[in-house]
Amino acid sequence: MNPAPTQTVTSPQGQEASSEPGGARNVVALLSQLRSARGQSDPLPLFAQLHQLGAVLPSPWGGVLVTSHQVCEAILRDRAWTSLDWRWRQSQGPRWNSRSAQELGHVIMSLNPPEHTQQRRALREAFGKQTLQRLTTPIRDTTDELLDRLEEALTEGPRTDFVPTSERFPIRVVGRWLGLPARDFDRLHQLTREHTYAQELFPTPRRLELADMASNELQAYFAAIVADRRACPRDDVISNWLELWDVGAPNRIAADVTVRRLAMFSLMAGLETTAALLASTVRLLAQHPEQARWLRSHPEHTSALIDEALRFDPPVQVISRVVPRDTTLAGVRIARGQVAYLLIGAAQHDPTVYEQPDTLDLRRPGRRHLAFGAGAHYCIGAGLARTMAIQFVEALLRRLPGLYLPSPPLWEPRVAFRRMESLPIARRH
Repeated sequence: MNPAPTQTVTSPQGQEASSEPGGARNVVALLSQLRSARGQSDPLPLFAQLHQLGAVLPSPWGGVLVTSHQVCEAILRDRAWTSLDWRWRQSQGPRWNSRSAQELGHVIMSLNPPEHTQQRRALREAFGKQTLQRLTTPIRDTTDELLDRLEEALTEGPRTDFVPTSERFPIRVVGRWLGLPARDFDRLHQLTREHTYAQELFPTPRRLELADMASNELQAYFAAIVADRRACPRDDVISNWLELWDVGAPNRIAADVTVRRLAMFSLMAGLETTAALLASTVRLLAQHPEQARWLRSHPEHTSALIDEALRFDPPVQVISRVVPRDTTLAGVRIARGQVAYLLIGAAQHDPTVYEQPDTLDLRRPGRRHLAFGAGAHYCIGAGLARTMAIQFVEALLRRLPGLYLPSPPLWEPRVAFRRMESLPIARRH
């Protein structure tokens, strides 16, 4: 058998990652700082230090960390680089044999062809233009309702926390789209947040336990929803998926399991990320009042703000891919089967791609970002997420001018997924 071909991807700087012990220690120290309260509050100096160490760095737990925008994009667009599915993770230690990790291995973001192709085809129609049109009214109504509450809170007191608003918005929109009872929304969002711990780089044992319990409850919940739609079909997306998979699946049990996973994924993929995007955008607007004032006079540029917020502070900071062949990345040799951890947060502050990368610039030319990924696994819900964020922020700018931060936000200690625990806001009159 001929050896697998090698591939070389060169970084713009032509840098090579240091394999010296000191270099590895520097990487470990920077990753630890990224997870700290200070690093979460201002990761930009740490991103700059990672860029100085190299475009591709040795990972403390094996594989490599990629900081270069060019290399990250090349990997994401190359279909040979596969997702980190559960079948690979099974051999990587007890963490990946947990219930939550096993379930993650079966959702679309962890699948590879042909399963990925089949499920993406089913989701493509669900997230298409017709869905966006149907959701226009729910998005507007939910925005008005939540901003009414926010305005009332700012009238009654000098300050309030924006995070509950940012987290209620996506669950209400996506929950209504899936036809879920409103009484379940708060619990579903809590479970989704706890399930996210299974994807973190440094989860504590307690958080992994919470992720497993959340996974069990979410699976039971959506199994009951699917059984209900099976018994009493409705004019909704879950009933439509059942009809679709009854044709392609080997039996009804397999169809029900697939639809349960599609419904779970549709909920989990959008809640944490959209909530983080809204909170981050409001924080950036409060920190840049001159740009907020300009946007109120030029609301047609709100989409540019959302794209720049996605670049400046992406909700998902790390994406993983499996190396398909013996490869050289920016001078670093990587063996087939190892994992490349793409540090999207750092890549989107790559000074070789972005002029003044640490400056929020609503008129930045091109606005290339990888916040929704790229290639075959490009986020299928990107259109919905952008539509929700644009409509919400347009209304917020119109109704609540003069927002500022009376005190700094508090961050949850994460690396892969950004989340503020609180975002205090106040309003100048």
